[in-house]
Amino acid sequence: MDRRFYKSTEVSIRLREPCVIATIAGALATLRIHPSARWDSDVYRLSELRDKCRTAPECPDGTHSVAVVRDREHLAAVREARDNAKHDLLAVCDLLGPAGETSVFIPSQEAAASGVKVKLIYNTLARTVSPEKRDLHEKELSAVGIELFPVANVHAKFMTWDDDAILVTSFNWLATTPDPWKPRGSEIGVLVKGPGLVESLRARFSQAAEIADEGITTQNTCLEHRRGNWCQNTHSSMRFVLMSEPMHFLQGQRGPQYF
Repeated sequence: MDRRFYKSTEVSIRLREPCVIATIAGALATLRIHPSARWDSDVYRLSELRDKCRTAPECPDGTHSVAVVRDREHLAAVREARDNAKHDLLAVCDLLGPAGETSVFIPSQEAAASGVKVKLIYNTLARTVSPEKRDLHEKELSAVGIELFPVANVHAKFMTWDDDAILVTSFNWLATTPDPWKPRGSEIGVLVKGPGLVESLRARFSQAAEIADEGITTQNTCLEHRRGNWCQNTHSSMRFVLMSEPMHFLQGQRGPQYF
């Protein structure tokens, strides 16, 4: 990775599932509507994309599922990870703020108590968190088997648990508090579930962010959709692309079923 061309490590997701795209396009169009002004070109473009995707043929059933996650639903996803993770849980975001204590620290302690390996990664401290407070969090979490540590230049926001769940989002896991006064969809992400999803993402993220991830072997794999299922392959034209700014994965002709 040549850092001359990238300032931060980012993770994004590319899906070609019409129903998911329609949901996201509709949410983004709503956010672009000004309460006292005319619609701009982005609103029209996103609305047209939404309507087009709504009329697209349904996708075949597959072994994987996709869901759009908005606002407070991110906290429900943390609780789901807490309850369902059997081996490991990883949460990555940009900021460490006061909200992390209730939104992630407490649920992750319950997961760690059941033997789950938990890692929490952030880039920088929010203005409301002092280095002393950060050190206290690290000490308290380390005592219960949770790793909390910074990684420079990380702007990615995602969460994984075990090898079958990835949530890529705009939500700062350790800093954001859902605001009921903000429009619905102000924080939005995509949750993908299915076997064999996480290993390659975590390996490539660790490589790009220059951190060690024990038990993860970096390999040149990707996910491709074939006949309703996602599968790993080494076809060079469909590799994960994680350099430090855009990462595209789950590329294919059709996305998996969603829930």
